[in-house]
Amino acid sequence: MPDEPSAEMLAALVERDRVREYLDRLNGLRDAGSVTPEQYETAQADYSQRLDDASGRVEELRQQVEAQLDEVRRSLDSHRSELGKLEARFKVQEIPLTKLQSDGVQHRRAIRSLQEQEKQLASLVDAESAEGLAAPELEPAPIAESVPTEPKAPRRAAAIRGPEARPAPVFEPPEYEEQQAREGPLPRTPLRIASLAAGAVLLISVFLPWLAPTEALGTGAGADPGVVVTFLAGLGGLVCGVAAAGAAFLPWRRVRGSLHLLAGLVALAALVAAVLLEEIPLLNSYFRELVVMREGFYAYIAAAAAIAVLGIIELRRT
Repeated sequence: MPDEPSAEMLAALVERDRVREYLDRLNGLRDAGSVTPEQYETAQADYSQRLDDASGRVEELRQQVEAQLDEVRRSLDSHRSELGKLEARFKVQEIPLTKLQSDGVQHRRAIRSLQEQEKQLASLVDAESAEGLAAPELEPAPIAESVPTEPKAPRRAAAIRGPEARPAPVFEPPEYEEQQAREGPLPRTPLRIASLAAGAVLLISVFLPWLAPTEALGTGAGADPGVVVTFLAGLGGLVCGVAAAGAAFLPWRRVRGSLHLLAGLVALAALVAAVLLEEIPLLNSYFRELVVMREGFYAYIAAAAAIAVLGIIELRRT
């Protein structure tokens, strides 16, 4: 629950439900003749008083929760209004797309949080019982039955017989690169040339357009390159692109393959982090309707994946 009034009201609803259940049980005992009239009257008076107190507390807290709900709705309207102003300022080219994205993300986060609070508070205001409001208890996991293990006598018998004869493996060197631990510094093989090209593409991709406004926002603002749209992916493209291109000149194949694999994975991880942190608005349905991804974004993904795959191939050929 958002804060103290709503939590107190939930506790008051639970208490009222509990007293109602006691009264129902007491009436059942009376009907069954399990209690005397004196016992019933004494207990019924006590439970009725407790029920009235709990109901009064629920109604008192309901007013506080209603006031809290009104405040949440006012904040929600304010954030929606500010978000609309940002969009209007972008359409008239007062602010760039990056400004709309950075400030708009903050408002969208606040709107999502306030919408969740509004939903919880509204359900609490209309509630006459705590049923459905408290978190359900988790059922205990069933205890797995022990499975008897297989006897190991057949394995011992196989060990006594000894290993079966197997044909000797035939070594086949790769066709695209010479089989040697150390090579010259210049990238002359197709694999090293491809790694050098992929590193250069990754480096160049962060300077190509990544985000552009859709027709809903107008196309006059132009597109923004990757280094402007996202800090994490921009830095990852610069560092990993230089590292991948430089590693192509290393003569040691295992070191070269490890660096290429690491560079590709780090570049992809930087892109994923940029998306999760909403530097790139792919998880935000609002901004997905306002912007379109350009060629730099896709070139980044293709180059980073190619570098990682080439690194794996190099390591398997050592």
